[in-house]
Amino acid sequence: MRIDDLLEMAARDLPEGWSVRIEVERGAAWVKAIAPDGVKHDIDSDEAEITDLVRDAIEVATANATNQAEAGRR
Repeated sequence: MRIDDLLEMAARDLPEGWSVRIEVERGAAWVKAIAPDGVKHDIDSDEAEITDLVRDAIEVATANATNQAEAGRR
């Protein structure tokens, strides 16, 4: 998957208020899902492709947003 397709997917699929941060430094790159309240969820995998990590971040955001919405309805 191309990087622009990946970014478009994140922009389309992230729940309201969530963001994905891709950080890169010499020799390393990592991904974080960031909740609307600023809580950062590290997306870890030593062997995964960056596209897989971004997909995982979207899944973490979606699962957490769903859990929070369900908790708010109780």
